[in-house]
Amino acid sequence: MATQLKKTTYQVKRFFLYFALFVVIVFFIDYIFRGGIIEPPVDPVWDPNYPKPDNFMKLIPKPQITSINATTGNAGIVSKKPLAFPTAPAIPPVVYVYKINAEREFLNDDKLGKDAAAALGLPSDYSVLNNVMNWESEDGNKTFIFDRFQRYYKFRINQLPLTTMITTDKDTAIQKAMAVLQLLKIQDDLLDARSSYADLAFRAPDGSLTTKTENYNCVKVALNKNIKLIDPITNKIDATYATIRRFSYNKGIGTLLLKEYTKKTQELLTDLIELEFKSLTYEKELNTNEYIRGIYQIMTPDEAFQELEVNRGFLYRLHLVGDNYLANDQLKFEVASYVVDPTLTKIIYIEPDNRNPEIPWTTYLQPYYLFEGTATTATTKKELAFSFIVPALIPDSYQ
Repeated sequence: MATQLKKTTYQVKRFFLYFALFVVIVFFIDYIFRGGIIEPPVDPVWDPNYPKPDNFMKLIPKPQITSINATTGNAGIVSKKPLAFPTAPAIPPVVYVYKINAEREFLNDDKLGKDAAAALGLPSDYSVLNNVMNWESEDGNKTFIFDRFQRYYKFRINQLPLTTMITTDKDTAIQKAMAVLQLLKIQDDLLDARSSYADLAFRAPDGSLTTKTENYNCVKVALNKNIKLIDPITNKIDATYATIRRFSYNKGIGTLLLKEYTKKTQELLTDLIELEFKSLTYEKELNTNEYIRGIYQIMTPDEAFQELEVNRGFLYRLHLVGDNYLANDQLKFEVASYVVDPTLTKIIYIEPDNRNPEIPWTTYLQPYYLFEGTATTATTKKELAFSFIVPALIPDSYQ
């Protein structure tokens, strides 16, 4: 019995010796064919077209935001259509995070307000209260304010007879809105027509707007910005860009209300009914004038959707399909279910309304997942359009 056990043990040892010798020979042959270079193993998870995270700005303060107040409190069941979420390059594994400049008053800022007021046909006299310059027409129908510290513009004509719109091309409206800003000497190199949108509307005599009507007498334009989402490290794919939006879904970086389009460029300002514009700037390198940015890993769309399923997302838009979604008195809804359309999912940046050093997350331009689709009310079974946002960075990137 002992002799048989000894023989078996010897055979097992010989087997492992031969196997180890075989492995060494295989690695040696592979080494010879690779020209004597042993390459490190490639991470099968990481896309080699993109840089690895550098977390240049260290941990990022997680946005402390709340959902819009548009539901009765019933969260509703979140699901998705049986479709795949977008992949790279539409949604890359890493994105840039930018640092927002501190707001401050510059020497020529009062001139910006004066030039805009003159172009709008307002008198040269104005009042000042807490850095805010105020103009008003002689009849009180036109008002314009300019905050020198925040570079915030707001113009409004209170009463204005409007005729039915004839030209309804929305792309023309966006281009016209961009031209209006140029005439007012309001500039931002990141404003982008492709990231902007326009809605035909009806403005009532009291100034309220509706998008559900048979006749339109104005167009509302939301101008947004566009910025680089990430630069790949290979030439196989192009750089990816993302839209910069406001926390209010229906507002742009610049929001304009325009009446029927004039045919003459020099008369464009006569078509302006309302204007609100506020744009923050982002820190740059002094020598290169390039934006200062860090590279951060983001969740996959499926991981971000799981956050949404457990109520860690924020309701960004909700309104009845085909109804007046510009109304301030939008009813609250009891939502039975939300169904996300994965093909509409994208990464966006959201610029805070103000940069406040006492609220750390407002000092960064951060990425969010945007999920959109249709919801259903619980009792009436009506269809709603919705948008959710979810902070996009992986949990380890946040403070």
